[in-house]
Amino acid sequence: LQFHVQDTWQITDSLAINAGFKSLRVTNEASPVVNTTFPTGKIKAEKNFLPQAGAVFEIADGNEVFASFARNM
Repeated sequence: LQFHVQDTWQITDSLAINAGFKSLRVTNEASPVVNTTFPTGKIKAEKNFLPQAGAVFEIADGNEVFASFARNM
């Protein structure tokens, strides 16, 4: 399950800023299909606030410079 919220603000004709966050919950399970000694188990990962931010600057038509930051698990 993943939830993502983001918004973009057009500061000037050539500069846009975006910011947001995501929240996710992941569960993975493993079990062998045949009778072997492979390990079995479950992995659960959850993080409720992972912020993201970025900027895009248009230098000229078709040429842009961008930067971004994202916190991950």
